[in-house]
Order: sequence, then C-alpha cells, then structure tokens
Amino acid sequence: MLITTNISSCPMSSFNFFNYCKKCLVIGGCGFLGQHLCEELIKREWSVQVFDLRKTFDNPKIKFFIGDLCNKEDLKPALEGVYCVFHCASPAPLSNNRAIFYKVNVDGTKNIISACIEVGVKRLVLTSSASVVYEGQDIKNGREEELPYAEKPLDYYTPTKILQEKFVGSKVLCSIIRKIKLNIAHNNFEFARGMANY
Repeated sequence: MLITTNISSCPMSSFNFFNYCKKCLVIGGCGFLGQHLCEELIKREWSVQVFDLRKTFDNPKIKFFIGDLCNKEDLKPALEGVYCVFHCASPAPLSNNRAIFYKVNVDGTKNIISACIEVGVKRLVLTSSASVVYEGQDIKNGREEELPYAEKPLDYYTPTKILQEKFVGSKVLCSIIRKIKLNIAHNNFEFARGMANY
C-alpha cells in the first residue's frame, strides 16, 4: 500500500512531481523494497539518497546516510534539499517485538513527518501493508481503499501500520493507494516500479 502525501503547499491535481525535482531520499533504502526502488529511481535519472541503520550494498550513484529514523538530528542532514521522501523502513513483520514495531512504525514515522516539515520536504510516499485491512479472509470484489481497518489484526506488526496510516492521514493531505495482489517473486520488482510512478 502506498500513501502519497503532500506535506507542503504544492498543487495535487495533474502535478507531475517527478518532473518538478528529481532529488529524493529513500528511508529504509537498504531493505529489499527500498533497494529495488532506488534502482528504479536511478533508471529515471533521479538523484537518490538512502537513509538506513546500516549500509548493505554499494552504488556509486547513491549517497548514503547512516542513522536512526527515531532521531530527528540523524534525519535532518539526509533531508536537506530533498523534494520527495519514500518511507520504506519497517522491522520485519514476523518479529514478536511489539516495542520495536511501535518505535519504528509509529514514533519513527511521527519523527520523519516532523523533520520533513521542518526542512521543507514537499512530498512523502509511505509504504504500508495490505494487512491493515486483512483479517484472515480473502478479500473478494472489494476495493481495498474502501475497506475498513482490520479490527482483529493477525500479528503485532499490523496494529502499528494502522496507527502509522492514521497518523499520516491526520497530519497531511493524502491519498491512499492499496495493492492487495503483489506478485513479488525472485526478479519480479513490479511493486518498486509502481512506486516510482508516484
């Protein structure tokens, strides 16, 4: 799921922000999705920066910043001069550590939004999860964006992603795009390509 948000006062209608400015920051850019998103953005001639806890790959076309997204002072240098932030950071959903999910997905996202506003970032693209509307039953003939949040999440990860979405939606103008059927398999990176279109 993607939540594209307009943090500052830029027109949303027919505004192609990819042609407006091509400097972005991928938070969580060393993860699976983030790394493939970086590759797509570079193909589209973006100036790409990555912010993550550790550097897990090398690419001479990417500027890396190492830090903790829960520390605003770590984030600010990476955000300077950036037009769009892609927030892909999240602990692995299979963990049982509730505290780390809350710290990263909720508190970390609040920190990112606050830092983006202070520095003047214009756009934020938040990656979320289809699990926020899933309760163990197949979703048939439904428009995911019209479905209510799961009342009985199946894991510890999902409640924090729901809180994350609600917080982002309460703080900034946003539109939500959810994809339930993602064919992510070896060498299939359609999701990253789709994100690069936002």
